[in-house]
Amino acid sequence: MLSPVLPATVAVPQPNPDLGQLQTDFDVFSWQTFVALNWPADRNGNANTAVTIGQQGTTPPGVWETWKESTEVFKDDGTPPTPWGDPNRDIPEACRKLAASDGNKLLPHVAKKPDVLFSSTQPFLSGPLIDQNGQFARFEISLNKSMFDYIVNNELYNTQGQQRFADQGKKVAFACTANGTSDTGAVMVKAAWKILGQGDAAAGFYTRKALVWTPALADPADPAKPVTPATCMVSDVGMIGLHIATKVKNTSQWVWSTFEHKGNVPDLDGLPAKQPYSFYNRDCKGCTPVNQPPPRPWDPNKPGQPTQIARVTAIDPSTTALNKSWQAALAAVSPTSPWQNYELVSTQWPTLVSKDCNTPAAGASPLGNPAPQFLANTTLESYIQGNTPNVSSSCIGCHKNAAAMTGNFSDFTYMLSLAKPLATPAPAPAKP
Repeated sequence: MLSPVLPATVAVPQPNPDLGQLQTDFDVFSWQTFVALNWPADRNGNANTAVTIGQQGTTPPGVWETWKESTEVFKDDGTPPTPWGDPNRDIPEACRKLAASDGNKLLPHVAKKPDVLFSSTQPFLSGPLIDQNGQFARFEISLNKSMFDYIVNNELYNTQGQQRFADQGKKVAFACTANGTSDTGAVMVKAAWKILGQGDAAAGFYTRKALVWTPALADPADPAKPVTPATCMVSDVGMIGLHIATKVKNTSQWVWSTFEHKGNVPDLDGLPAKQPYSFYNRDCKGCTPVNQPPPRPWDPNKPGQPTQIARVTAIDPSTTALNKSWQAALAAVSPTSPWQNYELVSTQWPTLVSKDCNTPAAGASPLGNPAPQFLANTTLESYIQGNTPNVSSSCIGCHKNAAAMTGNFSDFTYMLSLAKPLATPAPAPAKP
């Protein structure tokens, strides 16, 4: 069951499967992908087949953590990213001394608005996620070599390159997985992390040491006030959420798999809950209502008021049963393996099969009639859970609006909107 091989396609062995069986098939694909991507990596970024995921004595990072983080690809000056496999050289100044001595994972923050941090908040800028210790959750977005090569070869990492691409009549179309060659297809991940502190059972999380960086901030009420200086600290962090999007053959809207740590939140229908959770405490005094953003101001440098989050849509019973089987397999590797504490929330996939991964089914909705219709990860879509069309979280429904800086569709990824203009070199001084 546990394999370091990334699946290329969704196995549907039975004839004429119903929607429920197909959902299970896609959920198995999600678990296979989750295990393969989190498998300990070797020095070349490939799965280390000499060890098993969760085996005592093995150390991170996992395979996906050797990929390029979005801020490494879309640089502030629009210059090309460092080659695949090369370390990130664009370490923020506030982190450089720490990075030189520690060399840890960098959890970056990119400013979207003066008072909102892109990587420390969430989609739709609905507000940050703050744990019971008052610490802001942190986020990162990474892409595999297939996506990286496509972006670099087409110079989509800056706005000028994107404009030339559009002027040539080209459309963004990432590669799809092919039978037996899963590394050729596009895969992207978004990870959520919490800073481990008081009351956190660190052994129960997949943990890393990270450089937690917060950029300089201006006062949103008075931009003339001095900015808060950028800060960086080395912290132990635990993974609390992982989105995985895979460009699978015949699914032009991608396949979306989302996982969480079991200790994140309770179900809304099960409140009040006694178990301690990272993002819910029934005894919290003065906290904001459940699933509402915390009050402003939002400053990751200062402890904030904990957010109260609960899962609006409970995990489907069939998915819960599948989770238990995979968790048991992970626990069998080591009784202390943290991976047994993660669960699949669900997999969203287009039920309308397309000709290939870049050609939607003829006459079909651009959404491909996704199943389930809505899907939310409580660490990544905390405040937009539910089942209200055009409001509640849907991976495909949201990412269908993704566009490059030209305004053209960017194949279900918002990453291209991070591109900056290529800096124009200063003219050489005139000769006397």
